[in-house]
Amino acid sequence: MKTIIANIQAWFASRGGFSHVMAGLFLMAVGAFGAVPAFHTLCMNVYQMLPAWVEEILVSAAGIYAWYHASHSAAGTLAVAREINSQPNAPTSAQVDAASTK
Repeated sequence: MKTIIANIQAWFASRGGFSHVMAGLFLMAVGAFGAVPAFHTLCMNVYQMLPAWVEEILVSAAGIYAWYHASHSAAGTLAVAREINSQPNAPTSAQVDAASTK
């Protein structure tokens, strides 16, 4: 149990204060959308006023961002490294170091 709590604390510490504020505002908006009928109605009216082309542009932009967004997770990096190392022509550490742009 201590490991789980330590991991959660480390995750919170790794994010900036702005991220926590934005997440809190998002959760409040989602909660208000579900619990406050007047806010739900306001959101739906604004959504219905959007022309179809605006909705298509927003959805396309979100999809393109999600597709090309670079992941910096350790688990993702490890998964890619394992996939590369499983190839028969995988580079050695020395080859990788020699090719580094640092």
